[in-house]
Amino acid sequence: MRKILDIQHKSSYRRRLICPSLRLKLKYIYRMKSKIFSYKVDGIVLEPFDDNLKLSQNFDRKELLNQVKEILKEQNFKLDEHSLDYKIVDDQLYIQGIAIEQQEVKSIGFMTGK
Repeated sequence: MRKILDIQHKSSYRRRLICPSLRLKLKYIYRMKSKIFSYKVDGIVLEPFDDNLKLSQNFDRKELLNQVKEILKEQNFKLDEHSLDYKIVDDQLYIQGIAIEQQEVKSIGFMTGK
C-alpha cells in the first residue's frame, strides 16, 4: 500500500513540474497536417494458379514505396511507414496509409543572464 501511494505522489509531482501554458505550447508545436492515401500498383494483379490459389508476379516492395515517397515529396508530405496497409481489391494491389506534412524543425532556446 505504501509503494502505491509513493508512485502516485511522484507522478503527480512530475505533472506539476510542467506548467500548463508550456504544455499548450508544446501541443501546438507538434501538431501536424496529415493525409490518407491509396496508391494503385499497376501491373500487380492476382492471377489464378489453380482452383484454390491465386498468385501475383514478383515485385520489389521497397521500390514501390520509393515511388510513393517521391509522389508525396512533391506535395511536401512524407510517408508514415508504420501506417502502411497492403490491400487487394478486385485482384488489384493497393498500398494505403497516412502521409504527414513535412515541417521546418523548430527549436526552443532559453536565454539566461547574470
